[in-house]
Amino acid sequence: MSRKFIAAVLAASLAITTFSAAPARADGKDALKLIGAAGALYLLGNSIAQARERAEDERKKDKRKKEEKARQEAHAKQWRERHENRRDERHDARRTDPPRVVGPAFGQRRDAQYVLPARCMMRIEGGGSRYAFDRDCMTNAGVRTSRLPDACEMYVRDGGRKERAFDGACLRRNGYGLEAVRQSGPNLPRPYRRQY
Repeated sequence: MSRKFIAAVLAASLAITTFSAAPARADGKDALKLIGAAGALYLLGNSIAQARERAEDERKKDKRKKEEKARQEAHAKQWRERHENRRDERHDARRTDPPRVVGPAFGQRRDAQYVLPARCMMRIEGGGSRYAFDRDCMTNAGVRTSRLPDACEMYVRDGGRKERAFDGACLRRNGYGLEAVRQSGPNLPRPYRRQY
């Protein structure tokens, strides 16, 4: 290399070092400011990182909850599909509702959904209804009277005593029918009077 080039580079480097040496001096206050600023930046960065981690954890937690809920709903749907169809096949003496009509062989109306025992039917006089069903008799026959329509419930008098009964016409309108009677005529008890 040429001597002139080396001398120029050396002169430039000496000139730069002399100019930058004076402002580079820092006293104690400047050092504290620098350390404080670095600490503040560290704390800010740390809090941002923690906030991101919390947000990510919440997102994962919500995702797990949604997956668990979907899994439970799928399981419940699968269980219902398996077991609801077998509800009528159970051999349970204590039925929760009156037995369903299985065909037109039972007589009465073809669209009747439920069958009521014929031995509980009674003839009443007055009040516009011709037949009623004794509540105590139906309870003893295994019919859950609490599931019958409330609008069909009425009181009848047997002498001075009031008894609860269900209006036959109202029950028929609500889909209830009479079981098949194998006798020549219906087995009807003595007449009752309906209370007004």
